[in-house]
Amino acid sequence: MFFPLILYGRMVPAKSPIFNVHSGLVKQLSGYSILFASFLIEAYANVRLGYLLRFSFIAGYYLFVIKAHRLPTLPGLNRKLIWTAAWLIPLGYLVSGLFPSVSRGALHISFIGGFALLCISVSLHVVMGHGGFGQLQKASPPLIRAVGVTLFLALVNRLLMELDPAHYFFWMGWAASLFLISTLAWCIFALPKLWKITASR
Repeated sequence: MFFPLILYGRMVPAKSPIFNVHSGLVKQLSGYSILFASFLIEAYANVRLGYLLRFSFIAGYYLFVIKAHRLPTLPGLNRKLIWTAAWLIPLGYLVSGLFPSVSRGALHISFIGGFALLCISVSLHVVMGHGGFGQLQKASPPLIRAVGVTLFLALVNRLLMELDPAHYFFWMGWAASLFLISTLAWCIFALPKLWKITASR
């Protein structure tokens, strides 16, 4: 639910049907049941259907509940990374469901481009927001650009592991190295600010 606040400066309207006192709980439980069922279907029935059901749930939630189809209206590169990561999660499941022969690599669209980037970019947003670095939230600091670029390149190299199996370990080495470089850029950017916050208390 924090996505709309970070990206657009608004919360999901309280009058939204999903938050209605009488029907909201039922709708939320129904939605989460679909998400849970997608894992069971993937494991015990039909892998493709499980992926596509998961894609449908996540994309539907973004489109119809939190209205995250638009690019961020608030300034700042990190917000664009959060938005991108959020949409790469369902994209990975969509590609995996449509093209099962490449699903092992395509799932990393969700894992590296989605979950990993989301964790890193949201943590940066929290550090900047709660540490008194609000102006950086609205900017495009070089280290945040480095985080985004190296993590994207790590994803590309992970996909190349599947597309060019003859050089599997070559691409694996680059994917791992670029991922580590991305986390190093995160450390260089975030840790001094965290130390400053801790020292001021």
